[in-house]
Formats: sequence, C-alpha cells, structure tokens
Amino acid sequence: MIVDQKLNKAFVGVYLIDGDKEGTQLATTSKPNWFRRVCTRLFMGWKWISIKELKYVKPVKEVKANLEEVKQD
Repeated sequence: MIVDQKLNKAFVGVYLIDGDKEGTQLATTSKPNWFRRVCTRLFMGWKWISIKELKYVKPVKEVKANLEEVKQD
C-alpha cells in the first residue's frame, strides 16, 4: 500500500499531469468530487485515476512489452 508518511493516509488516486501513466503524477489522499475532476480535466488537461486502476495497468503494459520482444526474436 502506498502511504503518505507525514499524514499517515493512503493515497486514493493520482492525477496524470502529462496524460501518461508512466509520466508525472500527483497523488491525492481523497477522491475529488466529479465537478473538480471534470474542471481539472477541461482546464488543465489532467486525468484522475484511482490507485487500483494504476496498479492494474502497469503489469499489463509490462506483459505486452515482453510479448512484443518474444515475437521479434
């Protein structure tokens, strides 16, 4: 579990600042309401995703990369 050491709270989700899951992220300890998520997406271009989605996507991406390497060999 990812935990903020100063607040001792678990991170709930992250904003993807550059839109890529491997890029710059800003973690939050509470889920923003839908209005804030929509405004942040419209005005700043940041996308909010939960930690569960982030953890699920990374292993799948690694598996796909490994499969492509095997196909090339």
